[in-house]
Amino acid sequence: MARLTEDGAARLLRRAVRRRADGSRGARARRAWRRLVRACAAGDAAAQEAVRTTELTDPEVLELLAAGPADSTDRAAWLTLLGQRTQRQALDPDGTLLGLAYWAATLETRGRLRAVLAAEGDGEAVRAVVGAEQRDRVAAMSYDELDLLGRRLAEHGRYDELRRLALDLPMAKAVAAARLLPAGELGEDSASTCLAALAACSPQGLRAVLERLPRRTVLSHRRGSAQVSFSPDQAELAISTTQLPPETVIPRVLTETVRLVTGESTLRHRQQGRTPVHVHSILHLGDEILRMESPLAYPGNAMSRLHPRDESIPVQGPETLSELRRASTGAVAVTVSGLGFVDRHAVRRRHVAVPRITEVIDAYAEGEQRMECHLATLPEHGLLAVTVADHVLVLDESGTVLHDEHQAGYMSAFLAPDRLAIIPDVPHPQEQRYEILTLAGSGRARREKGSPRSWAALDELRGIALDDEFAHWIVGPTYEALRDEAAPESLRNGDRRMLLAISPYGDMFVTSRLEGPLPLSRYEGDRRARCWGTLELHSPYLPTAREALEQPLLRATPRQWHHVRELRTKVGDPAVRRALALLEHTLADRFGADIALGDGPAVAAGPHDLALDPDRTE
Repeated sequence: MARLTEDGAARLLRRAVRRRADGSRGARARRAWRRLVRACAAGDAAAQEAVRTTELTDPEVLELLAAGPADSTDRAAWLTLLGQRTQRQALDPDGTLLGLAYWAATLETRGRLRAVLAAEGDGEAVRAVVGAEQRDRVAAMSYDELDLLGRRLAEHGRYDELRRLALDLPMAKAVAAARLLPAGELGEDSASTCLAALAACSPQGLRAVLERLPRRTVLSHRRGSAQVSFSPDQAELAISTTQLPPETVIPRVLTETVRLVTGESTLRHRQQGRTPVHVHSILHLGDEILRMESPLAYPGNAMSRLHPRDESIPVQGPETLSELRRASTGAVAVTVSGLGFVDRHAVRRRHVAVPRITEVIDAYAEGEQRMECHLATLPEHGLLAVTVADHVLVLDESGTVLHDEHQAGYMSAFLAPDRLAIIPDVPHPQEQRYEILTLAGSGRARREKGSPRSWAALDELRGIALDDEFAHWIVGPTYEALRDEAAPESLRNGDRRMLLAISPYGDMFVTSRLEGPLPLSRYEGDRRARCWGTLELHSPYLPTAREALEQPLLRATPRQWHHVRELRTKVGDPAVRRALALLEHTLADRFGADIALGDGPAVAAGPHDLALDPDRTE
């Protein structure tokens, strides 16, 4: 039977409602009514909507009931769509059948059911999803469906069911539901504290955290020698991969972005020419991707913007000494006479003279040789730390020197706006410890010793956004660090794996699984290009955190509280830690007595207690 249009259903209904003088239908009206009833029985949306908006007589209602589906579940939804609320409530007083029909229906039918219930001001939509048999299916609802459901509950003052709904959902959906409760309706029992904590959070912020967390512990990417950079929100990884195609000796440089949640990559730039390209560094700014490079045939460092558009940033001004780092306005690097900025959307560099940098370089090297240095930044506070020659300088982005420490350092990194970690330049790197300088407003900085190089030292600094090179250094030498038993399990492997980068909070690690060195005769470029392997991204704990946050609270157990409590200590990202802390608080409130019961020491067995052997026999 062909589907009716809205206009066709309206014309058919006008014919069907015509009556003779004695109140009976004529032949055309009877045919129109029978066709309309058959269309409603076949599930025609236009016909059902036309009937729903019409006042029917008792005999007409009986005819519709006779034509309806025999299955009680389908019948409940069918009566709802026809506007027969009284008949549906007689069939399904508690809404259980409507709930089953809702979950079995198509998306289009679900939308119509919601629209009908909302138009009639019927709170039975609640029972369609939170009835006793349906609570376990709540997690399958979309955010829009839950928002509609929660608002209907609040409008009808069904706060008991709204509170129960909030305590059954996954975390992000639970927060959205709890925020619909008025302040005076959070309850008076122990759950009120939990609901207040949920309502104090931002559902959009929690969803944003979940949407960027990886789903897999290990993501594998293409082969090559790579430079990488995490985006500021750690949702993407920018990769500049140098490859040597088998058909040519000329390297090819590919720049991509990889979505860490799915592993999906997007090619941003491809470069191949007769002159090999030496990729110094790549920097992901979120809305832009910058790369520092230099053709081997030319001196100096060239920069290019690869995203959102491909454009070269002309070589101009003083020579660059450091790699690119983030700044509040874009990117920054150290030059022989100050700071070189590449502001967002700018096509030219902006130079800020810093006479003290020039003085330090001239005094140390007498201006006769090019000197490299290390730059660390704290963009949100506009601070920079320059480790050059035998000095460590702390500056603001205007070039003002805030602190000048006379010390030969290998690199430095901010632990806080007033705390700086410095790696001294000593003869035996394996014995190095970093030092922490607390920068006072006036007077000498206070010093204290940090931990020796190890994975334990990285754990001590968990929760601090560390400079990538500093985090890379602190876990140990490039190859030896991954042989340490303290390294995350997915990183510990007997094959030739090299650590390339660590995310700011130490939750993700980029490695290259090596298949063998590439002879230098093949490519005289970046020495790191000798080691070509498969790129891997390791996320030891973030996928587990995502799984815990996505699981409905309805399915939680007391054991999960201990699991979440331990997991939170292994994650460094503050946003993820806050979400796990909220989950821990919610579970503690839900299973307080059970947790307290299972958290103490076990009772010692008595001399007459039964015991089981390993084969599970007495």
